[in-house]
Amino acid sequence: MTRRLLFEDPLEGRDRLAYLYEYFTLLYDTKSADQAWLREFWSWFVGLEEQQVNAYNRQAWARIMAVGADWDIAQLRKDLRADIEAHLGPLIPGVGVALETKPESTEAVPPGAREEALPYLPEVPRRLILRRGRSGRLFLAVGLRLEQNADVEAFRKLSLAEVAHELDGLARDALGRCPHCGHLFMRRRAKTRQYCSLRCVENASVVREKTAREKQHSATRAKPSKGRKR
Repeated sequence: MTRRLLFEDPLEGRDRLAYLYEYFTLLYDTKSADQAWLREFWSWFVGLEEQQVNAYNRQAWARIMAVGADWDIAQLRKDLRADIEAHLGPLIPGVGVALETKPESTEAVPPGAREEALPYLPEVPRRLILRRGRSGRLFLAVGLRLEQNADVEAFRKLSLAEVAHELDGLARDALGRCPHCGHLFMRRRAKTRQYCSLRCVENASVVREKTAREKQHSATRAKPSKGRKR
């Protein structure tokens, strides 16, 4: 049996980055309606778009999409952001903190990021299960089960455990904090990106220009005028 047949979808670095990038995009999304956002979040969690659902996973998809129908999604979205900030935020340097990029250098640990000061991740039950892939073959998988009547707290623990698993082994430089809005974001390439989005780049530029005009205006007003010579 060839090695490529032993794994359904070998997860490469770029796939993990794409998965995490989608997570952070959903985490800080404020435009989508609550129920539409929840469907997108479940789609991210299971790794399937609705059009990819087939006969093997249709029932499981329907059960997952029914979870959370009566939740306060607006509050849940705030809580998920608070969860990731509590666990990941202290590890990501703020604006103006330079990162050492040379492998042989010793990087300073940001204030508040010492291990003894960080919260523990929630305990989430896991078990080895069999899952049928798109080809119809059976594959081993680590199962994180969310019951049909699961509450919001169980969902929060599950989502945090999932993203923490994917963050394991990721270079710190792949994450940044936007100096304009303060949100955490993913860098999918080695190039250091300072802002989370083009919108924040443009808004920050507008703020800088406005601040510069105000300073110039204040300096002009404060400058004493010269009197006429007689």
